[in-house]
Amino acid sequence: MGIILDVRREKYKDVWLEKYRPGDMSEIVIEPNYGKKFNEFIDDDQIPSILLVGPPGTGKTTMAYILIDKLIKDDMDFLELNGSLFRGIEVVRQLDGFVKSETMFSKKKIIFIDEADKLTPDAQDALRNVVEQNADHLSFIFTANYSFKIIDALKSRLQTYTFKSLPKEFVRNTIYGILGKESIQYQKPDVDYIIDSTYPDMRRAMNEINKVVYLEDSQKVLSLNNADEDFLIEQKYVDAMARLQKTKGTTSFGGDIKVCYDYVYKDTMDYLDAFSKMNMMFGNIKIKTLTAKFYNEVGKCISPKFLMLEFIGEFLNVILKG
Repeated sequence: MGIILDVRREKYKDVWLEKYRPGDMSEIVIEPNYGKKFNEFIDDDQIPSILLVGPPGTGKTTMAYILIDKLIKDDMDFLELNGSLFRGIEVVRQLDGFVKSETMFSKKKIIFIDEADKLTPDAQDALRNVVEQNADHLSFIFTANYSFKIIDALKSRLQTYTFKSLPKEFVRNTIYGILGKESIQYQKPDVDYIIDSTYPDMRRAMNEINKVVYLEDSQKVLSLNNADEDFLIEQKYVDAMARLQKTKGTTSFGGDIKVCYDYVYKDTMDYLDAFSKMNMMFGNIKIKTLTAKFYNEVGKCISPKFLMLEFIGEFLNVILKG
């Protein structure tokens, strides 16, 4: 049994993300040169400290688990932490006992820190010394969505591998394959809407589909009619913003503005995802520049909600003048 994947599949056997998570290098889509390098790590039976960075749902965590499964011979040689749970300097204290303990049966121990970009700069600064001083018997695997949130002092001590968005056709084929294996009845436009709304994050596509699959007369059915009002709220918001361009100067314009503001005030809104979607959707260069500017700010500000409200004001200014 693997240290990670087999155990997770058994523990979370009803969760699609775990049930259908790739378990081997041959099952994952990555850059060919990366695949060659990762296989070299496996053949050598050890790995340097690395950073896997890229958009959500592109296979970073899965790649980390595959490498750990191949390299770690005993679960005493492995420790996993999530950067969103241990954000501050206390993360280093959590590692102290493990770092000092003897390696059991693996060539090197591995510490896996998922969502490392959520660690504070102070925590990252402390970790750089741990990485450097224990390289003889210990390797780190970090994953992050945003490279700019990893401080240079830590990044310089890691080999960085950047994961790109999965091909949309691969995501589509995977999702439809799962629906078939799960014997779920569906309408193709509903599935395509979820895939298009969540792309390139295949993990989120699976999770969102899970929300709208119901058992009806002993048959599993995917139905958007039963989705709550916050379902795919970021896509609804982006669609509402797009309508503002079309209804400018009409009687429905004011109502559409209100709809946009109502969405922003929803606590379930993922503001970063909304900015990303708008940047991809709008062709107007002024609007693309505007969304890019606010996208870069959302990760640094205290209140993304108020940043989005400010964005709506500037967006309206652009389309009314345009």
